[in-house]
Amino acid sequence: MGRVIDLYSFRSLSISIGSLGKFNSCSQIQDVTVDGAFISNTENGVRIKTWQGGSGFATNIKFRNLLMENVSNPIIIDQYYCDSLTPCANQTSAVKIENISFEHIKGTSATEEAIVFACSDYTPCEGLHLEDIQLVSHSGGITSSFCWNAYGSSMGLVYPPACFTCTEGLIRQYVTSNYALSAKGTLFNPSKETREVSLF
Repeated sequence: MGRVIDLYSFRSLSISIGSLGKFNSCSQIQDVTVDGAFISNTENGVRIKTWQGGSGFATNIKFRNLLMENVSNPIIIDQYYCDSLTPCANQTSAVKIENISFEHIKGTSATEEAIVFACSDYTPCEGLHLEDIQLVSHSGGITSSFCWNAYGSSMGLVYPPACFTCTEGLIRQYVTSNYALSAKGTLFNPSKETREVSLF
C-alpha cells in the first residue's frame, strides 16, 4: 500500500506510476493513493504508463484532490509507452489496468486532450472512474477526452466529458458538449446559456 499526500510538482515530468512491464517483465502495483497535489507546467499530470509485452496488474489506484496549472496531458493512461529510438513492436500481452479512480481534479490543460485513456488492444482498462473533473484549456479553447478500449463510469460534473465504453452503473454527466473558457472564467457554449463553473 502506498500513499502520497500534499505534493507540489513544478516543471517536472509528472506524477507517474510506471513504466510497467518493460522487457516483457511482470509488474504488480496495487492500493496506491495520491491525495492532494499542485501540479504546474509539467509534461504530464497524473499518469500510468506500461510497455506492450508485459504482464501483471495495476489496480486499486486513486488520484484525488489535485490542482493543475498549464499541464500537458493532465490525466493519462498510456499502455503503448515506448522511449526507444526505434518504434516498439506490437505485442499481445499487457499489464492489466483496473479499478483506477480520478476524483476532484481541477485546473487548466496545455493540450486539447486533457484526458487520455489509451488502453491495450488485448487487455482493456476496466473499472475506470471519473468524478468532479474540471479541466479547461489554459489558452481559452476547448478540451476533449480520448478513449481507446477503456471501460468505466463517471459521476457529477465531468469536463471534458468522459468517453468511456459503458459497462457498469449509471453514467451521470452534466456537461455533455464542448465548452470554451471565457475571459471571465466561465464555461460557455454558443448554443446554450452561459454557466458559471468555479475552477479552484
